[in-house]
Amino acid sequence: EIITSDWSSDVCSSDLAVVAFKKHLDIVDLPFMKDYKGTAEAPKPTKDTTYYKIKYYLGVYTSLAGKNDEAIALFESIKNNGHKESEIYQYLYNLYLERKDSANMLRILNEGIDRFPSQVVFLGLTINIYLEQNKQKEALNLLSKAIERNPSNAEYYTIRGQVNRSLGNGEAALRDYDKAIQMDPTKSIFYINKSEFLISQATNIESVASTMANKAEEIGRAHV
Repeated sequence: EIITSDWSSDVCSSDLAVVAFKKHLDIVDLPFMKDYKGTAEAPKPTKDTTYYKIKYYLGVYTSLAGKNDEAIALFESIKNNGHKESEIYQYLYNLYLERKDSANMLRILNEGIDRFPSQVVFLGLTINIYLEQNKQKEALNLLSKAIERNPSNAEYYTIRGQVNRSLGNGEAALRDYDKAIQMDPTKSIFYINKSEFLISQATNIESVASTMANKAEEIGRAHV
């Protein structure tokens, strides 16, 4: 009962915030504002940075109020207007995820990769989707394109190493791990990824060697 009460209060507060933000934004489009010249004390409202900041928070509170379709429309309309663009793309991803809209999830992530090439979050989420769908080759192609666009991002190489490892491309994986370490020798995860790969390779070699030895022993007994 307490949780329900708190939730109702939060939704009510979000609804009130949505109403307040909408009223502020509507001022810009009021008919009399078309000919209003503005004064020093009361400048003419415009769709400036402040306008888009308010619209961003309108999207946030619209989502908190449970009106996700409205929130999506709001965020889509302002995603490239200069205010908290990266956060807006991440909001859109989460809203489409909640809707289970995989096509728009991938669309917004790919747009995010193009718009924010130095941010790993969009690439990482896209790769995860491809891997969950068992589309390793698509993930590998996406990583290679990302590296072409932003070859100075060491994290892209270690992620590609992980994908190459999952595809059984051992030599390519090792090259990617080494490249990531060469570019940024301060990241511990780069060494961890490489060491786990080498351990797995050693285990595979030991297993093959053991199998070959057992087979040789079996053949030897057969000829005694």
